Amino acid sequence: MPCAAQYCDNQAAARSAPPPPNWSTNKQIVCGWCCCGFNLLFLKQIYKESVRILLVGEFSGLHRSLQAGLQALGHEAVLVSPGDGFKNYPADWSNRARWSESKVGNLFRQAIFRLTRFDISFLERGLRFWMLRRHFQQFDVVQLIHEAPIQTLPWLERRLLQSLLKQNGPCFLMACGMDTRMLQHYLSWNHPKNLFFAYHHIPKSRQEYAFAFEFNKPAHLRLHQWVQTHCKGFIASDLDYWLYLNQQPNALGLIPNPVQLPEQKPAPIAVTDKVVILLGINRSAYYMKGIWLFEEALTIIQEQFAEQVEIIYCENLPFAEYKKQFDRAHIVLDMVFSQDQGYNAHEAMARGKVVFTGAAPAFMAHYQLTERVAVDALPDVQLLAADLGFLITHPDELTQISARAIDFMYAQHHYVTVAEQYVALWNQHRL
Repeated sequence: MPCAAQYCDNQAAARSAPPPPNWSTNKQIVCGWCCCGFNLLFLKQIYKESVRILLVGEFSGLHRSLQAGLQALGHEAVLVSPGDGFKNYPADWSNRARWSESKVGNLFRQAIFRLTRFDISFLERGLRFWMLRRHFQQFDVVQLIHEAPIQTLPWLERRLLQSLLKQNGPCFLMACGMDTRMLQHYLSWNHPKNLFFAYHHIPKSRQEYAFAFEFNKPAHLRLHQWVQTHCKGFIASDLDYWLYLNQQPNALGLIPNPVQLPEQKPAPIAVTDKVVILLGINRSAYYMKGIWLFEEALTIIQEQFAEQVEIIYCENLPFAEYKKQFDRAHIVLDMVFSQDQGYNAHEAMARGKVVFTGAAPAFMAHYQLTERVAVDALPDVQLLAADLGFLITHPDELTQISARAIDFMYAQHHYVTVAEQYVALWNQHRL
């Protein structure tokens, strides 16, 4: 693996250079219509028709936002999901393991797990989906958020998806979260921005990555192969997926994350007193996100700019308290090991926060950006501290990045315009 310091030096130098030519495939999604040999008027008529879409699974609210965009366009979109773990996002139909997660059920669940290492919540999610199956028929399009969107046992997941595909139109797969292809990529990718950087270099971090290796076990590999065979193709939700999947024959394109945005754009941030920096600490992804690098950089900032900054550490706070602290922040430290932004970063950028996250040269090139809309968080403590220090001493730069971040979100991630891109892609590939 190349030296992180050398990589950071190269990336720091690249920030002042113009971006390379855009290689976006989004244009292919729209312009591909012209290359199909179909009658353009016929395609326009299809595009305008209402489509029935079944969205299966959830990941950070992506499907929920996409559903809102599709409904705004006049389409019928139904969402079934287990709620994405503790986040418990709402859905039209829920296969959440409610009994296993209740106080009484969890006692039984924990006892069974200690004796057998089997988590009965996986079985409950599958059974609940099976009981709801009569509601999931005659949809024009089915989209899976992940290759295991129901979050049940691999063999049961495959049986349920088989039944689902027999009763509906073509199925599309999103590249979201950890899956088999992503795991295999990160285990071999020779890059300091690798999500598995800590796994390769910090032995005590390996327990954090244990969940990912479930996707490499035989039972899941059989599910993975079945899904890859029976879906029309997959759609990447950001560059971290697209950069390594774009050469695959069943890759259909990259469509940005849909984010529900208010009609009125918020005002850019303005610093009137201390610069407020927020770091949310997620212990389950502490090494994956590079949280320890942010903590070390903030130690330096606290020593150098004690009178000019207020640093907020958020861990295990109730949502209402977290939101209160988030609203006060000018700078949000999101993650280091990524090329593009995830949902948390997008929501912060939409509010005008200056976010330290993935904003690598490949991201700048893809969106043809010449000025920063977020700060590319490099895996180097000194560079992170230097970037923070510069913004603390140049508050006007904070305001300018904030304004550009808001404009970028409305231009690229508005949930209605993103939904239009999905409908165009589905129509193109379901004919």
